[in-house]
Amino acid sequence: PRAPVSFPSELTAEEVYRRGEAAYGAENYPEAFALLQRAADLDHAAAIHLLSDCYWKGQGVPEDKDISIQLLQKAAGMGVLDAQHTLGLLLEFGVNTEKNVYDAMKWHRLAAEKGYAPSQWRLACLYHNGKDLPRDIQEAIRWYRAAAEQGNENAQYALGQIYCTGDGIAPNPELAFQWYLMAAKLDDLNAQHKVGECYHKGEGVPKDCAEAVKWY
Repeated sequence: PRAPVSFPSELTAEEVYRRGEAAYGAENYPEAFALLQRAADLDHAAAIHLLSDCYWKGQGVPEDKDISIQLLQKAAGMGVLDAQHTLGLLLEFGVNTEKNVYDAMKWHRLAAEKGYAPSQWRLACLYHNGKDLPRDIQEAIRWYRAAAEQGNENAQYALGQIYCTGDGIAPNPELAFQWYLMAAKLDDLNAQHKVGECYHKGEGVPKDCAEAVKWY
């Protein structure tokens, strides 16, 4: 059996967390769990978040989704943006918890307002889809743009679609092409196809069959 993990008592929570994070990255999960648990006991928010991941995946500890979500909620409440985003996703899609789109939006918005691009994208999707919440295309565009300007290819492609089809706004082929091209350069396959299509048909950009072939 593996010897118990020991560490100097004078280590700060941050130092213990960094050791735990390194062990986690090295896939030494028993040691990672022990270190992260110690840092979490000292209320280290990032350690609590990573400890949640250990319980979710059963790494260094038996898998327990309920404990994982409890830890995720604690980390989210402490302001960890990735924890807020993940909790938003679990609530948005009802993964191992009751689906609650309004609570999902709350967590996505908290992270989005701090500039977290993945949450900005999901918040935009909620406004755009209009399935569980009232549709608001202007709010969708606002948050898609915030994420897109940070290089989120999903948001860039979504903006391309909105401006291409005139989804709730006047069509703008030139702007659609620009957003498609940004996403295409980030290897979004759908966007690459759309860029090829734009060149092929001369929509938003002068017709150029050679460029169309390149992107197709």
